[in-house]
Amino acid sequence: MAFSLDSVRDSVIGSIRLSPKRVLDIGSGDGKLLYAIREKYPDVSLSGCDYTDQFLKTDAVDLEIVDLNKGSLPYADDTYDLITITEVIEHLENYHSILREASRILRKGGQIIITTPNILNLKSRIGYFKSGFWNLFGPLPLDRKCLESTAGHITPVHYFHLAYSLSHADFENIILGNDKIQRTSLFTYILLYPMIKFWNWQFIKKETGKYRTINSHNLPISKEINGFQALTARSILVTAFKK
Repeated sequence: MAFSLDSVRDSVIGSIRLSPKRVLDIGSGDGKLLYAIREKYPDVSLSGCDYTDQFLKTDAVDLEIVDLNKGSLPYADDTYDLITITEVIEHLENYHSILREASRILRKGGQIIITTPNILNLKSRIGYFKSGFWNLFGPLPLDRKCLESTAGHITPVHYFHLAYSLSHADFENIILGNDKIQRTSLFTYILLYPMIKFWNWQFIKKETGKYRTINSHNLPISKEINGFQALTARSILVTAFKK
């Protein structure tokens, strides 16, 4: 899956919170992210996997050809201390199984960094209201597949459900970040700020009191889905650590 967004790559590098020795990039595309990691950590051992090697532009990566939709990775338990999955999970039929596999092959205390197009920003929400499609998840061709482009965006990933999946895959300290603020969403956020705050308060109150779907465990994430980052980020960047 092609990786071309420089702002995403730079945000991932800035989110690394350890000195990695062994790194795996799932859906490594052209290898630019791994190359950037090598520049910052010269002694790191780099591995990647993808459905093809035709996009890879460096020979400094140990690349495995893997069908990520089969839900298994060809690596031993506790192998890596950093795993990155950038602009990939939206291309997968079942990203939950890949996150469980990532947890299996990640060492205790290891870090995972995930980015995906943000369907919760205000541009996307308004677009969904108008058309029935999230931003970057429009109508898809039915007569062919094109895995490495937006025509391969088959799974819109909601931040709450991503955090849910990480929690159940034995990850903790889940943190929401972003690659960059989207100007269209920022303008709308400023314009609608009082109403957004009221609607969010109303939502939290109802789900906590009447329906009891929100408790002390999921309250922080429930608040974040209507917070500044979720409403304005182009791509969300989520980090977590293996328990």
